[in-house]
Amino acid sequence: MVYVGSSIGHILALDSSSGARKWQFPADSDKKIGPIYGSPTFSDGVVYAGSYDGKLYALDAASGVPKWQQPFATGGPIAGGVAVAGSTIYVGSSDGKLYALDLDGKPKWPPFATRNKIWSTPVVTEDAVYVTSLDHQLYAVDPAKGTIKWEFEAQGALPSTPTVASGKVLAGSFDHHLYAIDASTGKEAWRFEGGNGFWSQPLVITDTVYVGGLDHKVYALELATGAKIWEYAAKDLIRSDPVNVDGLVVIASQDGEVVGLDARSGARRWGFQAKGQVLADLAVQDRTLFVASLERLLYSLDGGAGTKKWEAPI
Repeated sequence: MVYVGSSIGHILALDSSSGARKWQFPADSDKKIGPIYGSPTFSDGVVYAGSYDGKLYALDAASGVPKWQQPFATGGPIAGGVAVAGSTIYVGSSDGKLYALDLDGKPKWPPFATRNKIWSTPVVTEDAVYVTSLDHQLYAVDPAKGTIKWEFEAQGALPSTPTVASGKVLAGSFDHHLYAIDASTGKEAWRFEGGNGFWSQPLVITDTVYVGGLDHKVYALELATGAKIWEYAAKDLIRSDPVNVDGLVVIASQDGEVVGLDARSGARRWGFQAKGQVLADLAVQDRTLFVASLERLLYSLDGGAGTKKWEAPI
């Protein structure tokens, strides 16, 4: 099964092998919630999705029936995704707050307040919840208490979901920099400057960081130092997150072109052109790639070859 949110306010479950629709929420096609911009999260038989109506929905993964009597309401639109760690659900909101809920949708601690909108998805480790904000700050928050452990200030807004790897937190900023921050102390390890801002979440494969930029480029950097290994020029800006498919770095640009790049060299191995713009994050299951476009189409591609398996309306 593949779960996807639509820009017209539906959450859908599709058969991953055929694209056949299994369920839709709300079930009545004439009823809509707000647009879904973050990727739905599946955990222990439940699908969680935040909506631009400011609410967090928990749905039974098999049927699409709500698990909670009412969705959890934040104070602003939800633009990012949801993180689930153990018995806690974490979500950020454009009201500038990070929320932690139990599996029944009840708050576990008072919301952690930043000073501007949160557009990203929280990233949870055993030691901290890492979240970025448009207030230029990257925060490390105690996952049990909701208290701050440290904060790092960038030179511009931080829209991207962070990535944690080898003791570093990687996060992109509109100030044209990708930052690597010590996960324990909040001290800067290095920064890399691109030709424009970074919105997509960095991908780490072994000792290399891959990130797409608003300057139309994909960069491969050394995780230890931030030194550039190679770059690839796309035809348009890159908002969606890259994924790894058996040694290929797959990334989509806004113009709808999806490319598979050799992780070592950056050489282009294949390309696929979707109908409409692609801003949503890519997803991969067992070498199958899923790409959602603003034409309200979901594509299933062979991740190794870039050939289309099916497309379905969303």
